[in-house]
Formats: sequence, structure tokens, C-alpha cells
Amino acid sequence: MKILDYGKMAATFLNLETRQAVRISSLNRPATAPPGEDPEAALQVLKAMANEDLFRVQEVRVPLGPGDMPGRPVRSVPCAMCGEAVLDQRDVAVRGETWCRPCAEHHRYYEPLAPASLR
Repeated sequence: MKILDYGKMAATFLNLETRQAVRISSLNRPATAPPGEDPEAALQVLKAMANEDLFRVQEVRVPLGPGDMPGRPVRSVPCAMCGEAVLDQRDVAVRGETWCRPCAEHHRYYEPLAPASLR
């Protein structure tokens, strides 16, 4: 399983042997009852709707590289900037060095509060 957070409600299922894939996404329906509306009544309305009115189903192609396959990592290299291991060819070349994507893009999902320590 791979989770990519784009703020959407969708799932893609891929048969690794045949490479056939299908993507199921929710159509633009409210996830909760509007203010003042009975949540149970809203749920009953959703339950009564046809699948075609709730979801889009598409056959899709999903490109996969060696690092995308399940199982043990194919390769591990250290980031020249932060020193952390970067797995499965997700590294980026920056001025002849190997960097992780957060360092290369100057974007981390966290902010260190103190220098890192080895434990």
C-alpha cells in the first residue's frame, strides 16, 4: 500500500502480474450532513444512491519502477545534506551529490526543535 495525500478520496488497485489497474474516486458529495440536518437521515440518502452517483471508476495505467515494487528495498544511499538513508531510487542529484527530495526541494514536513542525536 502506498498513500499519497492530495486531499482527494480515491484508491487505485493494481494487479502486479497483469499490470491492469482501476482507480475509484468519490464524486463531489458532502462527507457530512449540512448543519441542522439529521446525520442519520443524510446517511440513509447516501445509502439509497446508486454507486454510479457516488463513485467514478476508471481503468488506468500505473507506471512502476523497480523501487515501487513491494518487498525489501532495492537500494539505499545516504543523503549528502541530512545524512538520512534514501531508499529505492528516490534520491535526487544536486551538484554531483545524492540528496533526498526534502533537502533538494528545501521542503520538510517537520521543523527540528533541537539538533538530531544518534541513539
